[in-house]
Amino acid sequence: MQYLVGVDIGGTHIRTCIALLNNLTKESMIKIKKETSKSDEFAISKQIISMINSLLIQNQLQISDIVSINIATAGPLDTKKGIIFNNANLGFKIIPIKEPINQAFPGIACNMINDANGAVLGLHYFEALDNEKDNLVYITMSTGIGAGVIANGHLVLGKDGNAAEVGHGTISNSESECSCGTTGCWESFSAGSGLSKQVEAAGLNWSNEELYEYARNGDLIASGIVDKATHYSTIGIGLINNFYDPKAIYIGGAITKNSDLFLPIIQENFEKHTIKFTINRVPSIKLTQLGDEIGLLGALALGKYILDKNKILL
Repeated sequence: MQYLVGVDIGGTHIRTCIALLNNLTKESMIKIKKETSKSDEFAISKQIISMINSLLIQNQLQISDIVSINIATAGPLDTKKGIIFNNANLGFKIIPIKEPINQAFPGIACNMINDANGAVLGLHYFEALDNEKDNLVYITMSTGIGAGVIANGHLVLGKDGNAAEVGHGTISNSESECSCGTTGCWESFSAGSGLSKQVEAAGLNWSNEELYEYARNGDLIASGIVDKATHYSTIGIGLINNFYDPKAIYIGGAITKNSDLFLPIIQENFEKHTIKFTINRVPSIKLTQLGDEIGLLGALALGKYILDKNKILL
């Protein structure tokens, strides 16, 4: 039997899994998760190699049972060189991924994709409705903000595979500093990193989870931060709708654990004040049900679609 390896590299955790190629379901995954190591630029690749070897040993598999290793990772990426570069949250300017993994597992294809682009493939394969699949957007809202886009049945990648880096779109002339080094990015208002900076600027020592809990209980400072994040997320989603005209926008990531405080407001903004935020017809805007596993599922979908020569990647 043949297996796909899926890897999801995030700023906080690395998830790695194996799954049967010919029975690719969410339930068929065997997975492990560890905190992302940032001790040096090779720490992440070493960690992935160790996790894959652990999965092989635990499941009495051989390296020859692996068809491909498929990695969805926070970007930006150079998919040809197989590196992550200029990432604001992983600790190093250049992080080699593909070369160390090729050395550890010679002869096995290693595919890389931006995590949000991978996630939209996961949505396409595992969750999206049939009438949504040709024009589909996934937005991840976690430590950072990113998006993956399928337009007219094709994954939008760009010249280096970094299309739809929406979190670093400037949506305000505010001096709100982003972790990328510039100001006014959507991420600086609505992502976990941006929320933490706003809490700190207010002289408070709250986690983001505490921020949302205080907002839920009516604290004025917390509510102000969350309301601002919601406003700028509505602007960001409206711009995505203007640019790509999707049938559906799915939202996921750690921030959505508190979606009761912002998603209904975003949906109401588009329903009642459409022209203020988008020129195009409003798509369906909803949460993904794939949860924290969407990155892994996207990596697996990438491997499957490459082997199948699926037109979505052409």
